[in-house]
Amino acid sequence: MARISGKELEAMELYRQAIAQAKESGFTQNEALANELAAQFYFHKGWDEIGQVYIREAAYNYQKWGAQAKVQQLETKYPKILRRGGPSGSSMDSFQTVNSSTGSSRGSSLDLFTVMKASEAFSSEIILSKMLEKLIQILQENAGASKAFLILKTEHQLTVEAAVVSGEERMNLQSIPVEECDEISSAIVNYVAKTQSDVVLNNATREGLFTQDPYILKHQPKSVLCTRIRHQGKLTGILYFENNLTTDAFTSDRLEVLQILASQAAISLENALLYRTLEQKVEERTAELAQANAEITILNERLKADNLRMTAELDVTRRLQQMILPKHAELNAISGLDIAGFMEPAEEVGGDYYDVLQYQDRVKIGIGDVTGHGLESGVLMIMAQTVVRSLFEGNFTNPRNF
Repeated sequence: MARISGKELEAMELYRQAIAQAKESGFTQNEALANELAAQFYFHKGWDEIGQVYIREAAYNYQKWGAQAKVQQLETKYPKILRRGGPSGSSMDSFQTVNSSTGSSRGSSLDLFTVMKASEAFSSEIILSKMLEKLIQILQENAGASKAFLILKTEHQLTVEAAVVSGEERMNLQSIPVEECDEISSAIVNYVAKTQSDVVLNNATREGLFTQDPYILKHQPKSVLCTRIRHQGKLTGILYFENNLTTDAFTSDRLEVLQILASQAAISLENALLYRTLEQKVEERTAELAQANAEITILNERLKADNLRMTAELDVTRRLQQMILPKHAELNAISGLDIAGFMEPAEEVGGDYYDVLQYQDRVKIGIGDVTGHGLESGVLMIMAQTVVRSLFEGNFTNPRNF
């Protein structure tokens, strides 16, 4: 019911409980069935590594219960998982070989359930920094490592993002390039990234390809494990572990459990990285908008200053225009002139003007138009009108000369 309702975390826990209770009660057939159904659940989710472990457990229990036909059905349905070949190629040999990778005592299966339950802690976390902190702690505890490092792959380089060192507090690092981190072997990390293969050194100073690595020579680690984190066929990150107390610390059992965890962690990492990218884009857009707003504010201040200056200039021009326009007293002093209407200065400074001048019993009426409006047109009108009055008062009465 939890699976059908989409309550995936609840379904995971209930499958685990069903398997544990069936085992405790001795109902081997129920334990087999619960493992099979859990495997189908994880296969459907795309978590094949986890599903493989469950289907092997199912086949083992069906074999133990004596349901040979069911074993053969699972072999047919999952040939690549269940037929890895023993000496005789029989089903029992196959399952003994398969189960030897997880431990013939089957105690490691219970460890696996514990690990899967612990993995829920980071699978539901979407904030990258918190998710990395939980992930590296869980991995370090289950690996039995003195030191654990989580390395993420970006477009251009490998960077150490989180670490746990025994006896020290957990560290959330700020994207330190692998080559700049003196706590790990960059040669091993780069080898894993390039070859896409895991490195397990049971005695790092005496075996393997890295006995002459400067880091190994300097720090003398006992055991080293470096494995990949992959998602949809692509390298997402790398896990690096060291145990400085004992050799042969990283067994095949531990490696399998860590790879299962890494597979599930890859999905959570992908989601967390997408969320971080979204947050970064929001921050970038916010910063861009803030910068644009600041620029607009500065521009508005400049425009206000320009408007104040222009308003002052236009006001001066308007007053000058009004000063040189014909006064009512001047118009009334002209005998025989009937004023049917007159113009008042416009609110907007422009280039239209008129003039009525009386000089030595003569009257000159001037009407002018300067194309456009604004300060330049107004100043040009003032210049033209001043010239007209100056010429008139200078007794330039000949129209042609004028």
